[in-house]
Amino acid sequence: MFNTIIIGAGAAGLMAGAHSHGSTLILEHSGVIARKLRVTGGGACNFSNLNVSPDKYQSENINFCRSALAGYSTSDFLELMKRYKLAWEERENGELFAFSAPAIADMLISECRSNGTAIKTNITIKSIDKDDDLFTVTTETGVFQGENLIIATGGKSIPKLGATEFGMRIAKQFGHTLVHARPALTSITLPGGFCAELAGITLMVDVTLKRTTIRRNLLFTHHGLTGPAAFWISLYAQDMHDISIDLAPNNREDIVHLAAGGRSILNATSLVVPKALARVILDDLEINSDDKVATATKETRKAIHDMIHSFRIPQGAKADGFDKAEVTAGGVSTKDINSSTMESKLVKGLYFVGEVLDMTGQLGGYNLHWAWASGVKAAESINQYSTTL
Repeated sequence: MFNTIIIGAGAAGLMAGAHSHGSTLILEHSGVIARKLRVTGGGACNFSNLNVSPDKYQSENINFCRSALAGYSTSDFLELMKRYKLAWEERENGELFAFSAPAIADMLISECRSNGTAIKTNITIKSIDKDDDLFTVTTETGVFQGENLIIATGGKSIPKLGATEFGMRIAKQFGHTLVHARPALTSITLPGGFCAELAGITLMVDVTLKRTTIRRNLLFTHHGLTGPAAFWISLYAQDMHDISIDLAPNNREDIVHLAAGGRSILNATSLVVPKALARVILDDLEINSDDKVATATKETRKAIHDMIHSFRIPQGAKADGFDKAEVTAGGVSTKDINSSTMESKLVKGLYFVGEVLDMTGQLGGYNLHWAWASGVKAAESINQYSTTL
């Protein structure tokens, strides 16, 4: 019998366990605690960001995250790291990196143990039920009961690291609505052979969706686009074709002004973007690259300018699958979750935290910070009225 049972020993689950009062048990289906967290960033963990705010998240209701983010800040996590003497550094765009992702995982495990939270691994859950005021978790190795149940199972991303849709199935079992889950923070595959001869080209681009513009690196591959800009685009995949990309934000000069020496359209365009990209753009527009800029019509120059500075993702493009995506967008709808507690509005004592919820951050440490903040919020909410079990 426990006060709180937490399903999932990932970032959010461990954070909840580290802040829980009363008897707490974390059940993890794999044999490794915080398996995904340990390999985050190739071992260098982007654990938070100096610019954490609701506008860095994607959800049907981005305001849902306000209470949790306000309750647990980047400074709070830095204080925790300071106690464990873990080094970190600030990189571009406010991104904060630890020098060791495993050290972050071990820190959270230590916090759980010092808090009296037990962690059991290699647990296969057969069913979860609720009778009266108790949740019953039936596993292949035993039955556990608790007054509160926190679902911290993550999303469907990177199944080779143990990701499943178990948490979403439990949510549905208890009457919760699911927002379509899709891969996010991943590369984009473009149709046809548009990028075949552009592989390896890297550009600093401006990406604009509605009123939001970000400047990030974009890398062309044999199959499409990758890099921070592509990852950002994949987060807003449902609006992918409404996104405009400026391929040369620092050079918006009309090619007519580059016509000195009787340059060809190809050579003039190559002063704005790499030559291979210039050639693809002209071929796509069916413009003779050998024609002289001086003879190019106003319409031709405008078409080139628009293709460079307002490039649109072609129809048929798609984000790569869950096996490559860093996170899952969508998940348990926030409409039936109390944003001040992370508790279900449908089932008393049932909580959802982290990636299993429809709350997905941009690239840059925002998703881990959501795991910290939502995990703390759920634990503290339970602590307010927990028994002494």
